[in-house]
This record gives sequence, structure tokens and C-alpha cells, in this order.
Amino acid sequence: MNENVARIPIDLPDGGIEFVDPNEAMDANAAPFDANLAEYLDDDVLQRIGSDLMESIMADEDTREDWQNRIVRGIETLGALDSPMTDGAKAETSNEEGLDMLPEWASRVNHPMITQGVVQFQARAMAENFPAAGPAKCQVPGEAAPEDRERAERVAEFLNYQFTVEMPEAYEEMDKLLFWLPLQGSAFTKIFYDDAKQRPSLRMIMADDMIVPYHAESLADASRATVVLKYPGWRMYQLIDQGYFADVDPVPHTGGADDVGSSTLTDALDQLDGREAAVSEYLEDIYYVYEVHARLSIPGLDGDERDSIFDGTKPYIVHLDKNSHKVLRIKRNWREEDQFNRPIEYFTHFKYMPGAGFYGFGLLHLIGDLQKAATGALRSVLDAAHRNNMPSGFIARDA
Repeated sequence: MNENVARIPIDLPDGGIEFVDPNEAMDANAAPFDANLAEYLDDDVLQRIGSDLMESIMADEDTREDWQNRIVRGIETLGALDSPMTDGAKAETSNEEGLDMLPEWASRVNHPMITQGVVQFQARAMAENFPAAGPAKCQVPGEAAPEDRERAERVAEFLNYQFTVEMPEAYEEMDKLLFWLPLQGSAFTKIFYDDAKQRPSLRMIMADDMIVPYHAESLADASRATVVLKYPGWRMYQLIDQGYFADVDPVPHTGGADDVGSSTLTDALDQLDGREAAVSEYLEDIYYVYEVHARLSIPGLDGDERDSIFDGTKPYIVHLDKNSHKVLRIKRNWREEDQFNRPIEYFTHFKYMPGAGFYGFGLLHLIGDLQKAATGALRSVLDAAHRNNMPSGFIARDA
């Protein structure tokens, strides 16, 4: 043993500390239960996990492509995107319809049918979810003793305190969720303990940022659930310096063709929010990270020796750098005392209307075509009025 080699401290499960040689391979099974297992596994194992998971995530993206495209076509009818219907006098209609360029005086307004429905739903649902008394209520089933009712009231009071005081972002996140839910048909929340803030936290997740195989019946039955996380450069390297992520070189998002997994819906939402496709104009880099919740079989870990990593029955959370495919973090996703290895649930799936697959249907799916028809009728009425009131001279017989 070389006594001159700097040895690093490792926390033991019993509360002790062991100093190990960083040049020696560390046994992942001997690591603390909540440790980042990416620091203990061999590089070839991590490379295999990263490549196999990325391939599966891309396949999951393809299964929901039709669902995404219907949302994009619906967003165009709202008049919020630079589409053929909304691009002003320079816009041309589809060549398949055989229509010429719209004249400058032609109306380009959009019927507010879907927008009105979204605003009404959001206002009514928000009042129901966050009443003046608080969002949480507890009920004791059956005949309950007075002390049980008092205990239930204390639980409700504490939950309301958490949602309104300890988690001040909960109101804004739910407000945003209830706006996008009737549009896209699905929205998600993640409730977790934030180590950085040292308190519970609630985060709203857009349907486009939650990648689940479209054939899955629910989150509990899905083989994978992947969340797209976006970190600014300072936050990404802060997580690496703090040891939350492994010490690797991540690749920033460029917004170009080199980026992996960019969908049409993502581009449409970026345009809707006013975000440019070229992220290079920002003062700092943006890093995309995949947070994958899946049941895996990791060779040499927790007794798994299967050929495929997807044959396992143990739940893990894996963080991947989207562009480099490098594994940043692997964490066991069950409680240490649970001998059945049941996964810890973090996500809640909200559906506007049940869809044909995993994702729900929203107003863009249900009445998107009706929105187009109403927009066409409204424009026809306005254009006819405009022509009748237009000052003109001689009118040709074939006008």
C-alpha cells in the first residue's frame, strides 16, 4: 500500500467512515444505499447503460409522434405560431389546396374558441384546487373517535401549511399546469424532497418533457418514465462540484441539428414561448439531462447478472447527459428497509380526457378541426365586409 496516495472518505451504513484509495476499484454493493452508484461502477458498464437507455428513450419518443403532431397542428390554429395561416401578407396557403397568396387586406384573425375554453377551465379548476381553506382535506372513514378527527384536522392543517408556506411555488406551478392541461390533454407534477432547498418541492412537468412509451397504461405500469431537465451552466457544474452528479464533461445544448431527440412539439413550444432555436446567443450554456425512472438489471449490482439491463426487477433513477450519453447519477429508487423493492412514486399524471394511449386528449385534439372551421368562417365574414366597404372605382363584369 502506498501511504503517499491521498485517500478519500466513504460514509459507511453504520455511520462510520472508511478511507479508500481512489485508484482502487470500489465495490458498488458496499456503497451506501443512497450513494451515487455511477461513482462505483466500471466505465464499460456505465457506457452500456447510457447507450441502451438512450436508444430506448428515442424509441419511446417515436411512439408518441402522432400525438405530438396533432398538438402542433392545433397550436397553429391558435394564431400563436408563424404558420401558413398566421404569417401575414407573405404567407402562402398549402399548394395542395391550389390557393394563391392571400391579399394584403385579407383577415388573419383566429377564432378564440379553444382559448376561451382553456381560460374558463383554468379559472374554475384553480378555485377548486386552491380554495381559501387550503388545498388539503382529511376524512376519517366510518365512525371515528374524537381524537381521530382531531388528528385528521392536524394532518390537514400541516399539509396546507406545506403547500402554502413551505412550498410557495406550488400555487404557480399548479396554475401553469391547469393552463396547459386542457390544451395538451396531459400534464404532470413531481413532488420530492429538494436537497438544495432542504424542504419538499413541487414541480410542474410539461407533457412534452415526460417521455413514456405510448402503449403504457399508466405510470405504474410503464417500463420507463423519462423527464427532460434543463440546467444552466452554473447549476450543472454546481451539481458536479457538490458530488450530486459524477465528475464528467457534459455537452451543452446547441439548438441545432446535432442535438439529440429534438421534437417538432418542442420546437413549436419554444416558438410559442418566444425562445429562439439557437441557444448560442445566451450568455451561458444550457444542459439537457434525462432523468430516467426504470426497472433495470445492472451487472454486478444488487445480485443482478442478467444479459439485458431491462430484464431487472429493481427500480433505479438514472441521470443521463442528453448530448454526450454519459451517466451522471444512478440511485436506488426503493426504501432500504423494503424487502420487495417497491419503487417510490414521485409523479402524478393529470388527464383532461382519456386518450387512445398513455397520454390524454386535450382541446387541441378534440376540437382542433372545429377551431379551423370557425376561424375560416370568421375570416370569410370579415373579408366579405371588408370587400363591401372597400372604396373602389370601376368594377369589371367578371370581378
